[in-house]
Amino acid sequence: MCGIAAIFYPKKTDSPSSDELNVRVKSMIKTLKHRGPDALGCKVSNNCAFGHARLSIIDLDSRSNQPMISSDGRFKLIFNGEIYNYKELKKIIKNYNFKTQSDSEVILAAYSKWGADCLNYFNGMFAFIIYDKKKNQIFAARDRFGIKPLFWAKKNNKYIFASEAKAILTQISTKPNINYFKRYLLNGEKIHGSETCFNDIKQLFPGEYFIINQNSFKKIRYYNIGEKIRNNDFNNTNKSFKSSVEIFSDSFLSAVDFRTRADVPISVNFSGGSDSSAILSILGKTLNKLDVFVNSAVSNSVKEIDKIYIENIAKQCGYKVNYCNTNESKIMKNLDLKNMMWHSESPFLLSHYLDKCLAYSSRELGYIVILDGNGADEHLLGYKEHMYPAITDHFYNKEYNNALSLFLLSNKRHNLFQKFISPYSIVKTLIKNRGYHDKKISWLNEVTANFFEYKLESLLWFRDRSSMAHSTELRVPFLDHNLVESMLSLPIKYRINKYGQKDILKQFLNKNFKNINFKLLKNSFLKPQLPLSLKNNAKKKFETLSEKSKTQAQEVFDSIKNEVIITDDFRYRISQIELWYETFY
Repeated sequence: MCGIAAIFYPKKTDSPSSDELNVRVKSMIKTLKHRGPDALGCKVSNNCAFGHARLSIIDLDSRSNQPMISSDGRFKLIFNGEIYNYKELKKIIKNYNFKTQSDSEVILAAYSKWGADCLNYFNGMFAFIIYDKKKNQIFAARDRFGIKPLFWAKKNNKYIFASEAKAILTQISTKPNINYFKRYLLNGEKIHGSETCFNDIKQLFPGEYFIINQNSFKKIRYYNIGEKIRNNDFNNTNKSFKSSVEIFSDSFLSAVDFRTRADVPISVNFSGGSDSSAILSILGKTLNKLDVFVNSAVSNSVKEIDKIYIENIAKQCGYKVNYCNTNESKIMKNLDLKNMMWHSESPFLLSHYLDKCLAYSSRELGYIVILDGNGADEHLLGYKEHMYPAITDHFYNKEYNNALSLFLLSNKRHNLFQKFISPYSIVKTLIKNRGYHDKKISWLNEVTANFFEYKLESLLWFRDRSSMAHSTELRVPFLDHNLVESMLSLPIKYRINKYGQKDILKQFLNKNFKNINFKLLKNSFLKPQLPLSLKNNAKKKFETLSEKSKTQAQEVFDSIKNEVIITDDFRYRISQIELWYETFY
């Protein structure tokens, strides 16, 4: 996990001197030092300047510092993330003179061998840029799900890349993205796709790469999970439920095992919910990695019975739980809203502060890598919004027992019964799903695709910023692409059925734990509800913002004021825009 920055002039005659490029890229990389405090490096060659801030995770030796040059001197690399299967790739890449034990060098070797197709071989989270000295060409790529960020801008015949937009702001001036802020005020929309809060700064899409040279600029989407889901590219297998549980177990074991590859200590964000419990089970019971640090959040509002519950889970895996104190008084003392905005670069929820607390706690105790349970709900169908599309899906597949049982369960879990109980609403919903079926499009697939494209992208954005603010690396085993694809290939009835959501995961847990009821609703343990006094404290801090920031936010509000009803949520959004202006303008 690192910070990367690059400046590239496709036409060498447009480029300033090497000395000036070096100064520019150094100013960029200094803004990213929190992402990589262990080593800062810059390399300039004619019209291309690379900068790198390293957080040392694999092969801690300085030989693996970046920017890194290929063994033949042709390619130059800057890389943020991890290629978990680097050891396996190293064995099949012949005729390359490896000089390090890093995964970074494997990227160079793979690109030398396969070109852009190397992306199909990588199991990991990554954003990297390669400069081809022979072709005077840039290759920039981002991982399949967008776990690692990569921003870019084009200005005055040059391309600028960085892990965070603030680094690009050292090189260009740009206006706020007013269209985004309007949508944010109207419906709370989070940043996703290629958009950012800055007009001239964009993101690479998840699963996208660029090829830039003097003659062309190509943007290619090599992996599009939303499109794959909508097109039903994952063929449903006719395997039994028992064999499907085994497929999950094998795929999940591989995903977790890969993400323990590190030369630094590892911790786990543990909530006592099914996702983090599954990770703990693999680590302790299967891999026997008992030196892992188990970190959980606790506040004054957490009941003693909840602590006993999660401690029992951890104990069965061979661990003790460390509690990160998120008591109200401590949070209020350390709450720095402007610092949070500086790191996030977009409007955030106050609950993200608790993610920062966990990252800070791990780092303070010397644990650099953090495993986290994000990403399971997307493909195991764990969100409440999956419920009704799944009910109608079961209905049209004549699985009436699943449909009825899930419908009744939805009342207990999500109050969907009250929402849809009228005959009119039931018929209306069934007709809606009938329309999807007539078009040979699954309503459930559409909902699932939207979660990958919107909610997950936003979630990963803030999880990256919260962890990197404290120089820690967050790894998400549930977003191993092999695991995701294998789960999306299983019949829907194995993931959501009369027993509820994520049933295949529950079966796995029931095999691995004794006397734990994973059918219980997950408590908001890792993310306790923020107390009212904390919200009021934040409100007071918002009120201290400058008049200039308030005026700028007012202009956004004036443009949509006739379309909204003023609520507390709306007022919070206004304060977030004010804070954003205060931080960046």
